Amino acid sequence: MSGTSEHTDITPNDSASNINGKRQKSVVWDHFSVCEDNESKVICRDCPKHKKFAYTNGGTTNLMKHLESQHKAKVNPSKRDPKQPRLDEMTISRAPLFSQDLFEEFLIDWVVGNNQPFREVESESFKRLLTLLKPGVTFMSRATLKRRIMDRFSSKAADMRFFFDNLDCRVSLTTDCWTSPNNIAFMGITAHYIDNDWVLRSVTLDFIRLPGSHTGENLYKAFVSVLEKYRLKDKAMGITLDNASNNDSFIDCLHLDLENSFDKYHHIRCFAHVLNLGAQAALSVIKVDLERLRIGIKKIRSSPQSNAKFKTMSQSDLTPILDVPTRWNSTADMLQRALELKDGLIAYFCSYDSVQSSADERISLKPESWGTLKEF
Repeated sequence: MSGTSEHTDITPNDSASNINGKRQKSVVWDHFSVCEDNESKVICRDCPKHKKFAYTNGGTTNLMKHLESQHKAKVNPSKRDPKQPRLDEMTISRAPLFSQDLFEEFLIDWVVGNNQPFREVESESFKRLLTLLKPGVTFMSRATLKRRIMDRFSSKAADMRFFFDNLDCRVSLTTDCWTSPNNIAFMGITAHYIDNDWVLRSVTLDFIRLPGSHTGENLYKAFVSVLEKYRLKDKAMGITLDNASNNDSFIDCLHLDLENSFDKYHHIRCFAHVLNLGAQAALSVIKVDLERLRIGIKKIRSSPQSNAKFKTMSQSDLTPILDVPTRWNSTADMLQRALELKDGLIAYFCSYDSVQSSADERISLKPESWGTLKEF
């Protein structure tokens, strides 16, 4: 402890309400007393051997540190000095001194950690805010920001390669593919391993763009390129995938690649995906009623006017939920909400059907259908 010199047998004063003629209001003085022979030192009355601490210029931070680390249970929160910050409140005040290099590193952390667009660093309002805090600060362009982020990624990737080179165990992997709203396909790959301290770890290896069609061979080539990048071809063990048919041919290609350690029998099918397939098979019993309910909910959610009309009829602020076919639990949520709003849905569906000329365009469910949905 900074400022601690030695244990003492000196009997402390009973009160430290006044030091150098000044009244002391901090809560620390409920636990410390000034040494009789030296007012620049104080003694902790809660320590068995009355530990001695330096006390200069009226500062009590080191004394509060001692109380919160050694005698926290004895500190009465209601008597805490409102001007005395807690240790967890002092983080910002302990921030390092400003430098341009450090500012840019923190800026990169903020952009990456908060998923900010690169153009944010060129925003005039953003610049005004930071200039208010630090006049004269220099801002990087979005192009420089992107380059710096990619440079950092390359450096971290090199560190991970070195780590995996020295890892004394095999690595299991999970991978999946997504298509962005602007129709760009990506593959994400995550590694799972037990480190040298026997702690289970997971790390995202890459999130790469997938050109061309999603054939098993193309998936294999993209996947292996990441394994080669991190020198994991001879350490790959289990691979967890969903049940898409192209993943079977992907595994076949990987199995035939004699340069890697993967065995076809270590292909693990995603349990959540298998469970969803089973649930969807069970829901096929009420497929017609579900599809009609979905159509009705889509009509309600199709415009602000339709939604407002439904809320008037249902006399509720709740909105019907539309499920996602790949998530069976979302179908359960849709059915539960539909049953809660049953009267409003029936009224809206009847109102909609009343202006339809064709029976095929009507969306009302039969009375017995509502009973079936309730059973599910």
